[in-house]
Amino acid sequence: MKTSLSKKLHFTSAEMVIQLVERGGGITDQESPLMLDQAIVTGRGGIILRLTDEQFQMLRNW
Repeated sequence: MKTSLSKKLHFTSAEMVIQLVERGGGITDQESPLMLDQAIVTGRGGIILRLTDEQFQMLRNW
């Protein structure tokens, strides 16, 4: 299930985005860093979170 959050996050540095992706396990193959760099350069992209039901409920109530 994909659900958009009511809050949008805007990052001011590429380093913060890269750190978030790395911490979340988003670098899964050799192509991932290239796609991430391209998204940062163009200023586009999104993040898909894999959450448990409990995590999702906590985030919705945030």
